[in-house]
Amino acid sequence: MENSCRHEEISHDWKDYGLSTLRNMGSSCYINSAFQCIAHTIPLVEYLLKIPSSSLVGHPVINHFIQLLKGFWNGNWTITPKSFTTTMENHVPHLNPYSQEDSSECIMFLLDLLNETLSTLSLPYSQVSIIRREIVSDLFQGSYQRETQCGSCMSRTHIFTPFMCIELPVNTQLTGSFDIFSEVERLTEYHCESCQIKGDATTQLELWKLPEILVVILKRFTISPEGYISKDSRSILIETNLQLTQKSDGRVTNYQLYAINCHVGTAEQGHYYSIVLNTDDRWWLFNDEKRSSVKDERLSGIIRSTAYVLFFKRS
Repeated sequence: MENSCRHEEISHDWKDYGLSTLRNMGSSCYINSAFQCIAHTIPLVEYLLKIPSSSLVGHPVINHFIQLLKGFWNGNWTITPKSFTTTMENHVPHLNPYSQEDSSECIMFLLDLLNETLSTLSLPYSQVSIIRREIVSDLFQGSYQRETQCGSCMSRTHIFTPFMCIELPVNTQLTGSFDIFSEVERLTEYHCESCQIKGDATTQLELWKLPEILVVILKRFTISPEGYISKDSRSILIETNLQLTQKSDGRVTNYQLYAINCHVGTAEQGHYYSIVLNTDDRWWLFNDEKRSSVKDERLSGIIRSTAYVLFFKRS
């Protein structure tokens, strides 16, 4: 059944759906695949669907995004998202739906814009206690700690930086990518503020605070000094269940994979699609207006060389 992108009221049984597909509006596969991942982030969706129409006075892209989301969860349709892609074209020139763009950039742009827009959302008094304006940062924001130790006086400095996603190198196994992320690096030209000596030091980046929703971007694309883009298509074992340790208190956090944004092809010419765990506890592959179920035992093989952006939820 086909449905236009229009604002819809949501029924109480909206979680029975989640299988809507999106038509490609030119080269909008990167937008469609990004949307599918965000649309299956259920803790976020639960809040966005509660926002009344009268409060949608923020950024036009977010207004149309939420309209599309409500249409998506109001049935299992084939949706033509013309209003959303046209709004993207008009307001976000660097993410043009009619040219090939990057899905990870689209995902982070939408999350950042959602965070910014919801923080200033105008709500009636009756909705203030229901809608959490800070829902995006509550779910997605964690923080890094970079610890640097001077090789001369052994003093340590700590710098804390918030993040909404983690970028990891491609490794044979995802846990190995996290190990590389936290490897100790040696510095040779470090200027120590404590002893004022310029010399050797060590530095290490660690996960200080882990978020509720962990977004991992695999560094499959690199740009050479001459401006050429290349793709790393090596296979990587993606664990559907992940354990990470939070540096702040040593707590081990268990994560479950629920969405994978995939890329096939080369850096110059490729295609994006997504595989998500729907509310029916089944994996589904969404390829623009097409969808198909994916058996658990086939998932790892499908995403080994195509996985690009991974979404994990705290379990």
